[in-house]
Order: sequence, then structure tokens, then C-alpha cells
Amino acid sequence: MLLGRTLRAIVRRHAPQRAKPYLLDAVTAFQMMACSLENSQIMKYYGHGAYLATLVILVIWYEHTLGDTSGNPCSHVIRYARHKISLIQFLLHVACQLTGGLLSYRFARLFWSLELYEGHVTRYRELYCTTALNVPVLTGFGIEFSATMFDTFLSLITFTPFYVFEMLTKSFVGCLLVVLGKLSY
Repeated sequence: MLLGRTLRAIVRRHAPQRAKPYLLDAVTAFQMMACSLENSQIMKYYGHGAYLATLVILVIWYEHTLGDTSGNPCSHVIRYARHKISLIQFLLHVACQLTGGLLSYRFARLFWSLELYEGHVTRYRELYCTTALNVPVLTGFGIEFSATMFDTFLSLITFTPFYVFEMLTKSFVGCLLVVLGKLSY
């Protein structure tokens, strides 16, 4: 998280104005993906409850620290649908997010190569990624798509005038979807 915050601060201060939103999205996607690679260790060693608590804390943290940047392509789909960005801008944002996400795996492998603890050693020495997908690809796509649409819909509605309660509820429900997905395998 510190690396992501530092990189975002550098981009905000030194990047050209036109490139700034795209670079910020790449850095944010990098941070979120790298963090998720490590969060799986929390679930493995401490269980689903600790994993859920960690996710909720991270979502709330991101809500208050990321500002005008996103690691989630859905935010740009919504902006595009509302005619706030052009198709080219949408595609550039998503391409930068994909690049940041792909670079995060390379960074994680480099970090794991330091062999700071046994879990890193195991992850680094794996030659092939295993999949958690125990259903056909189209079924998995449908499940992911449905959960993403539900989470996006939930983020767009207001159901209470109490901001803190609403933010906590939405964060918890979104994270619960992730954990429930993990329980299926």
C-alpha cells in the first residue's frame, strides 16, 4: 500500500496533466492486484472471517484515500455510459488498468523471490498458476458478471441518509460477495 501511495503521489506531482488520470489508474490497478495476491495468504492461514475483515478495511481505506482514481473498469463503464468520457478515453483507462494489473503479478513474483516467509517461497516456485474456477468458463463469466453488476448497482443507489452506515453496508456486502465466491471452491 505504501508503494501505491508513493507512486500516486509522484504521478500527481510530476506527470503531464493529460497522462495523469491514465497513469493514476495504472498505479491503482497495480496496487489493488498486488494487494489481492497477498490477501489470499490471509485467507489461507487465518480463514474466511479474517479475509472478510481485511477486505472491508481495505475497501474503506481505498474509499477515503484513492480520490479521483480507480482500479476498477466498471467506474469507467459508468462514466462512458453517462457521456462523461469518450470511447477512446474509456479504452485508454481500461488499457492502463490492465497494464497495471499485469505488472502487479511481475512485481509480486519479484517480491516472492525474496523468500521472506514460507508462503512466498511456495508461491514463487509454482511454475503454473492454478485456477479457482471449478465451473465451465461461460458459467464462471456469468457468475462474475452478475456479482459485478449487483455490486455496481449497489454502489449507485442511496438507501439511507447516513453516509457512514451506507458506506459500511456497501463495503461489507461487496466484500461478502468476494468471500462467498471463495467459499465455493
